[in-house]
Amino acid sequence: VNSKLQTALDCVMQHFGDAAAAQRLLLSHGALRFPEAAAKAEASLNEQLEAILFRGGFGAPGVVEAMEAKKRPAAAFGGSGGGGSFSKLMPRAEASLRKAVALLQLYPMATVSIDTPAGAHDKHGLRGKAVQAVLEAAGCKNPLSQRSTGIYHPRGHVPLLTLTVELPRSGREAGQEPSSSSAADGLDAAARAPSRRPNA
Repeated sequence: VNSKLQTALDCVMQHFGDAAAAQRLLLSHGALRFPEAAAKAEASLNEQLEAILFRGGFGAPGVVEAMEAKKRPAAAFGGSGGGGSFSKLMPRAEASLRKAVALLQLYPMATVSIDTPAGAHDKHGLRGKAVQAVLEAAGCKNPLSQRSTGIYHPRGHVPLLTLTVELPRSGREAGQEPSSSSAADGLDAAARAPSRRPNA
């Protein structure tokens, strides 16, 4: 899936001429249109973001504690900024957020939810705002929203931060021209139809 939310099959279907033959080849190898491939692409993006954030210290406390001491990432938040809410992002955490932005910039039409757990560790609810400020400063243009997800426990399994990507499922949501979709649907039908030889 590319940054315009198109698969290889979608790209071929935007062209005419000999494109029907290319379509048949792609379909025979399991190629999908974007609406069919979106869920898999979305899951892959979210897995990559989870790994990036874990290395930045945003992992669930219980999971981090269970790791060998030499492999534990440094804590993402620290200090007493924000009225004692410990909402100050540490350098390693900020670096991981910048890496996350580099990935998000590939899909600028995707919406991103900033999920932080509720609890006394963030009594003023400032951690989500701090994260959003860093994302925007690093060049994130995706639509962002903040949510409180789960309850924090110092030995629990709720991550300190989750960035959840949702890809638009329709051409209208993605800002694509509806006419292109109609033409592609017609070409798709032609490619799937059996070829007929003219009568001798």
